[in-house]
Amino acid sequence: MTLTRDLNSATAALAPLGVDAVMRALPQVNIATDTAWLHTRAERLSRHTASIRDVAPARAALRDLGMITASLARRTGHRTPPPAVEAALLHLCATADDGP
Repeated sequence: MTLTRDLNSATAALAPLGVDAVMRALPQVNIATDTAWLHTRAERLSRHTASIRDVAPARAALRDLGMITASLARRTGHRTPPPAVEAALLHLCATADDGP
């Protein structure tokens, strides 16, 4: 098995932001077009990203925060996320980019 495959498997199994309940609610939130909920969750989750320093958790957090941010962008039409969320995404991208 390659290192990349191991990292992808490890990433898939992680939930460093603890967003299982948020992800379960996301489809209904999208149907309801609840932008306040999306904005609040994205900003709250972005606060927990600064401590993430390893590649696999960064990729998992990027996946989760990215889904919420993409939903927010789609529902609001704003291409740029709120500043705190953008900073969190940039941190996660830089950390995730350190892997294979």
